[in-house]
Amino acid sequence: MSPLNGLGPRPTTRSGLLALALCAFCALGAGPPPESGANAGVTLRRHGSRFVVRTPFYQATVDPQNGGRIVSFVFGGVEMTRLGPDGHGGLMEEVHCADFAFEVLEQKGTAEGLSLTLAADAGHLRVTKQYEFRSDRPSFLVRLTFENRSRFRLSGADAPAVRSLVLPGGAAGAGRQLYCLDRGSGAEVLSPAVFLARVRRQEGAALRWIAAADPASRRSVGFVLLDGTGRPISPLRAEAGIAFGWSYPAIPPGQSLAAGVLVAPLDGFAALSELNERFAVESLPAASADPLTIRMDLMPLHEEMREVSIITRAYDRDGSELGPCDALLFDALAPLRLQAGRIAWHAQNGRAAWLVHEVYSEGRRAGRFAVPVGYVSARPPVASLRVGPLELTPIQGFVTPAPGNSIPPTPRQGERGFLLWQFDGAPARSELERLNLTLMEGEQRTVFLVVKALRQIEKLRLTLAGVGPEGGPQPIPPAGVYLWQALEPGDAPAYLSPLSELSLLPGQTAWLALTADASQLRAGTYAGRLVAGADGALRQVPVSLRVLSVPAPRSDGFGLWYVG
Repeated sequence: MSPLNGLGPRPTTRSGLLALALCAFCALGAGPPPESGANAGVTLRRHGSRFVVRTPFYQATVDPQNGGRIVSFVFGGVEMTRLGPDGHGGLMEEVHCADFAFEVLEQKGTAEGLSLTLAADAGHLRVTKQYEFRSDRPSFLVRLTFENRSRFRLSGADAPAVRSLVLPGGAAGAGRQLYCLDRGSGAEVLSPAVFLARVRRQEGAALRWIAAADPASRRSVGFVLLDGTGRPISPLRAEAGIAFGWSYPAIPPGQSLAAGVLVAPLDGFAALSELNERFAVESLPAASADPLTIRMDLMPLHEEMREVSIITRAYDRDGSELGPCDALLFDALAPLRLQAGRIAWHAQNGRAAWLVHEVYSEGRRAGRFAVPVGYVSARPPVASLRVGPLELTPIQGFVTPAPGNSIPPTPRQGERGFLLWQFDGAPARSELERLNLTLMEGEQRTVFLVVKALRQIEKLRLTLAGVGPEGGPQPIPPAGVYLWQALEPGDAPAYLSPLSELSLLPGQTAWLALTADASQLRAGTYAGRLVAGADGALRQVPVSLRVLSVPAPRSDGFGLWYVG
């Protein structure tokens, strides 16, 4: 498809909007719609497995067979994303479903444009993407739904996450873009190298918005997290730029999480200081100027903003307020039109380290954001506005399978009062009968076990008896294997705690961990028994530990463990 060039202004009359709605509806009807020129609304064409969406502002190509992502996005005649040799990249790539084909659930015309709904299953995670394209604005909305259909909590690396590869200057501007974001602690505008280093090194606060901007072409693409806040994930250096993204909060078993992302391509911005669902702002003061001149370029994204006032306060490095600046006043700001204003701050009033801007429209606050004056390491005195927390809802008709239900019950298990099995990611089919571990010299390995009470247990105790048979393998020494309890309190990260006595109610489960440490052992074979006792009832599981006379490879990384 050829790029969109020479698109005229969007229609603003009532009859023009009606024509757009009718065109969008016809484009989704039977048979291919006719080629449409400027101001013809939203059209949808099928090219093989791909859907090509055209509006008066951009052309977006969605490929359900390739992760349901946007594989091409042309804005202002410039291709602003691309795919790598492995087929990854594009916009709105959910990392767990990146290699899955999405099913097309629905495509329909609306009064404003059209929507396209796709869904895919990546194991126990079901992802639904609903793209909503409109004829009267350059931004579009992506509604995301994540369903956890497993019996384990999806958190950490298993939580939903989204990446995008944005090239605001096109292929010619690769490597020159800036990365702008707000993690709740003020605007940050970073070069590619600094962005890679800082976001990887700092866990950071919750992410409100993130964007890539090209200073030469004064073009950018931003992502506003509408229904909640994510956290930045480590960016990836791609062939033409950097793929950046964010992860969502943990999802309990049987729960569904809904979120919205506003994707906003912008013309006229060399960088961004604030981006929300109502407006975009560039405000980057020069630290060495006296008086400090503060230029603000503000653009409403969708609707006219009336009776606009921008109140700015200056703060020093210690967070003490130095005083207010002169207010900026606008009678009305037209949508998609850049409006510039200037205010000044004199050094004799104190050296400013932060500026906090509050934007009001018709007496109501429309946004608040902090901008650093030069580089400061301290946190801003006033945090940005927060959005509400994401809401979790039960998956309709879904019953969370209870752990251990797939193990066929026996009378002996009932008399004993508990089940014991090893967790390897799949539903357990049988109890743990034997545990065999093979390690290299210096290696450590942790396996996870689960105990489920079939009746009330007052005292559950697990120990390791390192007794080998006479003439057989030597016993496992106490330093070679140790036991933990895996705890995951609320939304806090899971951690291992030394194992002590447990009490369990009927049906309750306890997660345990066994760590074998070959750094304390010589090469050879060791034997022992894992003994589980519950109110006098015992179960013993043979344990075999083999240490090879091969050193474990050295690595600059470190091991991670995770319990869902």
